[in-house]
Amino acid sequence: MIKKTDSKYPLVSICILNHNWEKRLPKSIPSILSQDYPNLEFLFLDNWSTDKSLHYISHFKEIKVIKNKYNLWISAWRNRLGKETKWQYILFIDNDIELTNSNFISKILSDYKNLKNENIWVIFPISLMKWQTEITSSWLYFNKLQKKIPFNELYNTWLFIRPWFSWESFFIEKHIFTSTWWFDEKYLFNIDDYDLSARLYNAWYKIYLDTYIYVIHHWIDTRSSGKPLWWKNQFHFCGFLRMLTKNYLIKNLLIRWFISAWRIIIKTFKQSIKYKSIYPLLWTIKSIFIFFKDLPDTLHQRKICQSKRIVDDDIFLRIK
Repeated sequence: MIKKTDSKYPLVSICILNHNWEKRLPKSIPSILSQDYPNLEFLFLDNWSTDKSLHYISHFKEIKVIKNKYNLWISAWRNRLGKETKWQYILFIDNDIELTNSNFISKILSDYKNLKNENIWVIFPISLMKWQTEITSSWLYFNKLQKKIPFNELYNTWLFIRPWFSWESFFIEKHIFTSTWWFDEKYLFNIDDYDLSARLYNAWYKIYLDTYIYVIHHWIDTRSSGKPLWWKNQFHFCGFLRMLTKNYLIKNLLIRWFISAWRIIIKTFKQSIKYKSIYPLLWTIKSIFIFFKDLPDTLHQRKICQSKRIVDDDIFLRIK
C-alpha cells in the first residue's frame, strides 16, 4: 500500500464536472477508474442534475460526490472544486472526457514535473473528437485564424507551448491554481479559458500541450443541431469582449474590439439564416447590452489584470 506521504507518488485528485449528462458517463468514468496510478482521489461535482447521473455514480463507492442544489456553471464548478480538494495535483475533466490509457495520470504527472523549471502553469492533453482526423483547438491563436494539423502528425511529437489551454481536461498543481488564478465567474457561459490564458500569458506563465497523451471528447451530440446552442449567444459577445478589455493593451484594444465584434455579429447573422430563426440574433443583441451594462466592472477588472502584467506586447505565444 502506498503511503500518502510518499514523494514518489504525490497525491492527485481527479475532479469530474457533471450536469445532466448521464449518457456520457459510461464512457468517462470507467476510463478514470482504470488508472494504474496508486494515489488518486475521485471527486464528482454534480450541478443539480435531474437525469439519472447520480444513480449511475452511486455504483462507484470510490468516488466522492458533491451535490449542488443549483447549477454553478462551468467557471464556478472549477473554482469550487479547486477549493474542495486538499491534494497536491488536480486533473480537471468534463464528464464527456474519456482517458485513453491506464497510465494517463502517471504520464501527465511525469511530464508536468519535468517542466517544473519552465515557469509552467498548466499542462493539458490533446483533445480529440471520436470522428476527428485533424486537430483545430490545439492550434487556435488569439490574433490569428485557426489552423489545422493531422492528428497523426501531432501525436507523440513534443511538448508545445500554447497560447491557451483546453479547459475540458487540464492538469495543474493545486497551490498554483488557488494562489491567484481563478476563472472569471461573471457570466454563466463565456470565453473563460481564453480569459485565463490571456492573463497567464501577460504574467509570463507558460501553458503546455502534451502531445504524448490524448483524450476522447464525446460531445458530438451537442452540435447536431444549432437550436440548443442559441441561448449561449447571450454570453458570447459580452464574454469575449470582456476578455479583450481586461487583457489587451490600450493601443491594440479598439481594433480588437472592432474586429471581434463584427466577427461575432456576422457569425450570428449566418446562424440565423442557416436555421431560419431570429433567436440567435436576439440573444446576441442581448449580449451586446450586457457588455455595456457590465463595462464599469470590466474596467475595474482590467486595472487589476494590467497591474499584474509583465509582458509588454499582445503577440500571444507562438509555436516552438
